Amino acid sequence: MAVDMLLKSQSAASIREQLFQEFPEVFPPDDEVLPLKPMKGPPMKIELLPGTSPIRRYRCNTIPLHWQDKVKAHLETMVQKQIIERVPQGEAPEWLFSMVVVPKAGTDEPRVTVDFSPLNPFVKRPMYPCRVPAEEVAQIPPGMTHFTVLDGRHGYWQVLLDKPSSKIMTFNTPWGMFRYLRNAMGLISAGDEFNRRSDDAIAVSFAPKPKLLTTSDPRSCRSSRSETSSEFSMDSPEMEPHRRGSGNQAAWSQLSGQDRVWSSLLEEPPLPEAVRAAD
Repeated sequence: MAVDMLLKSQSAASIREQLFQEFPEVFPPDDEVLPLKPMKGPPMKIELLPGTSPIRRYRCNTIPLHWQDKVKAHLETMVQKQIIERVPQGEAPEWLFSMVVVPKAGTDEPRVTVDFSPLNPFVKRPMYPCRVPAEEVAQIPPGMTHFTVLDGRHGYWQVLLDKPSSKIMTFNTPWGMFRYLRNAMGLISAGDEFNRRSDDAIAVSFAPKPKLLTTSDPRSCRSSRSETSSEFSMDSPEMEPHRRGSGNQAAWSQLSGQDRVWSSLLEEPPLPEAVRAAD
């Protein structure tokens, strides 16, 4: 059923539930852990400045007792999703960084991070440009009232690392050493690599202007809901190179096929503050 027809006949909650059931490979049940499918394209390479020596941080940071089981379970889930892997027994990594666990914003739930700050000064940053919000808002044409934002779930983790780069991204935990198989937050080049790749994938999926696109959260603006819903289609031949080889073409896979956020298509958010102020 077309998205615009769904919008007219059902509530946002029921549409979301129907989409979850129709595309389980994109929206798996909470209790099912599947490997995170990567973006198509060559793996990411971390380039270091000439003469850089390996960095090793042997200290394993203390994790609060009430978080330890959750953090351990989270690491195992990341292994199952093929985001990280255990360092094989007997292998002595040249690079080693510290895992840091902090509370998620507004909650007492743990967020697992790695401190790559000792590495960042020695990484050659690709410097992919990203416009500031004021520039984005200035490009909204008159008469635009409907705004759509796409958010790829675990976007950074959808970018594969090549093997030498993966070995650089090794970190220590109370349960042993792991290394990233994917791009990771905290690395200075992570955002540049993700934004460039996602821009390349998304650029072919939108009809001609008027539109508004950003990198980390691509968005579009249209003058009506019907235009908004018809804009996001996987039926166009231009999208073929960006679809998953094994996925349904309706599964919104131009980035990687993983977990499109539909809610912004199903609701009418208010105009941005800057646009209302200009009226």
